[in-house]
Amino acid sequence: MLDASLISVSSSTEVATAVLIGWEPATEIHGQSAPAACNTTPLPYLKLANPEWTPKAQDLAMLITMVDSLSAPFANLLHACLANDTDMKAFLAVPGSCHHHHAFRGGLLAHTIEVMLLVERMCEAMKGADRDVAIAAAMLHDIGKCREYTINRLDMSRRTKQGKLLVHRQIGYAMLLDALKRCPIEAHMSLELQHCLVAADGPNYMSLPRKQTIEAHILQAADGVSASAKSEDRR
Repeated sequence: MLDASLISVSSSTEVATAVLIGWEPATEIHGQSAPAACNTTPLPYLKLANPEWTPKAQDLAMLITMVDSLSAPFANLLHACLANDTDMKAFLAVPGSCHHHHAFRGGLLAHTIEVMLLVERMCEAMKGADRDVAIAAAMLHDIGKCREYTINRLDMSRRTKQGKLLVHRQIGYAMLLDALKRCPIEAHMSLELQHCLVAADGPNYMSLPRKQTIEAHILQAADGVSASAKSEDRR
């Protein structure tokens, strides 16, 4: 697990206690170490990440800024999605794809940031769009790639065994469900967020439902714009 001692707090013992209170010892979820259900504010896992895990520390800083701009339930949920340090390291290092868009070290993070920023601007323009749902979905839409891909010291990437048997959409959805058990949000918001991750671009695709919310359509548009650029233009 990420080291809780790395949290930057003031000299006040009460501040540190307020952050840590309510956490039980780690439990095993789907074979991976994860924190037990929290009674209060969970640890800000993204802020515990080592900037050296990604080639562009500014991308990590931007991700943290975007997450912190959301309401507390959504911000807590997104932190919880990367509570496992193995997932965190991979999310910050693996490419956005092996041979297509953002196919370089740190490409997944770069693509995620681009999609989040595009989604934010579209939410400002589209009346009725829920910013929390849309931006959270933008961060999570490819999060499963942190388990689908791996990259070595020579920056050579490949699919993991899990990535060969499943796809990142399925992996990411499972990661979201795990996090929702620990950091639940309102039921209707949870449903809309899940819809953004599983809804398909067209009919009869893997028997998935078609996109039915404005947030899902915004995510699709932003993802397409980001993925359309050549990888070398995004390094």
